[in-house]
Amino acid sequence: MNLLGHVWEEVMENRIIIKCAGPGELDACYKIRREVFIGEQNVPEEIERDEYDAAAAHFIAYNEGRAIATARAVLKDGGKTAKIGRVAVLKSARGTGIGRILMQAIERAPELSGVTDFILEAQTHALSFYEKLGYRSHGEEFMDAGIPHFHMRKPAMQTQL
Repeated sequence: MNLLGHVWEEVMENRIIIKCAGPGELDACYKIRREVFIGEQNVPEEIERDEYDAAAAHFIAYNEGRAIATARAVLKDGGKTAKIGRVAVLKSARGTGIGRILMQAIERAPELSGVTDFILEAQTHALSFYEKLGYRSHGEEFMDAGIPHFHMRKPAMQTQL
């Protein structure tokens, strides 16, 4: 892992995870999100992008130079909590481990080193994926964009284990 200016890059299992630094990388994130959320899951286009995108740290995963996954993190509670969201993996890359690699890289990103907790709102079908990464669900199932979700939390200290 190294910090090059404002671009953080981590190579894991021959895949590269970076914090988006320019409009081209951010456009690639949005393209993946459009394909997964709007194209596959029928999330209304007008709610897929929101007011948090401007302040979020966006991350993108590449395999052999091709953008295949993305997620974002938004700091909450004065920087103590990082909310990970908009986790999207292209259909052709699912089952390859890139989602796990992306999540682990985000949890170790330098700009999130001061957080005490990671939170997210997981689609119900993805609960076991996040549970394997140490996240625990809490509360009742709820609907977001017509898709059932659960709130999940993971203490940041677990990312160091």
